[in-house]
Amino acid sequence: MTREEETIKWENDDVRVLVPYSAAGISTSIAIESKRQQDILIIDAGDGTLRDLFEIYGQSIADRLVAIAITHGHFDHMGGLHSILGFLRMLERTDPVDILAPCDSIEVEGCVDTFKGCYSSTTDFDIRLQELRPNAEFTTDLFTAKAFEVQHFGKESQPPGSLMPCFAYRFQIHDTAVAYSGDTRMCDGVRDAVDGADLALVEATRKEEPERDFRVHLSEDEAVSLGQLAKEYVLIHQLPHDSK
Repeated sequence: MTREEETIKWENDDVRVLVPYSAAGISTSIAIESKRQQDILIIDAGDGTLRDLFEIYGQSIADRLVAIAITHGHFDHMGGLHSILGFLRMLERTDPVDILAPCDSIEVEGCVDTFKGCYSSTTDFDIRLQELRPNAEFTTDLFTAKAFEVQHFGKESQPPGSLMPCFAYRFQIHDTAVAYSGDTRMCDGVRDAVDGADLALVEATRKEEPERDFRVHLSEDEAVSLGQLAKEYVLIHQLPHDSK
């Protein structure tokens, strides 16, 4: 079995959806391929995303990638962004690449600004940071994305009310709607994002619901109930098993 076959989670006549890797606090990345256009959309880019994409697509990822959508600025969701941009620069990509992120996501903005500051004179493609506000839509030749504000915190120890900019996304690609929860506790935004989608990718970080009211992530039971709002669903972003 090839790496691509191992990571395919879902497909229909329009798209193929792969999850190269997803573990809470380590890294998450999702790839959606158009079967009609062969273009690829990446959703979140944690550490190691470039390696995983290269194992699946080889150098063709440098030409087929059209956009990267980041849900929020935590390292396990955007820590691999600099590496992807560096790879595109090394292979002398010339087509622009769009990076979608919540407005005021200082981690994503900082990464893009740093890369441009280092390499702007030797980079042949435009890096277009699309800072979205809640309920905003962004359209390309491949997809239309809608951003839904969800409730996530910078750290579990932070007090309630310390929400960080964080989105769930819903992508319309041809006739197919794919939704991704991002990191969130249960809230109206994530329900709206997944409701009626052909596929929902839902974070299921916690095995059980914590007793306290302050919540950072979904439990498995919550993730299942959320996924059932879509036609089909896949649970991702679970805590890694520590064998030591």
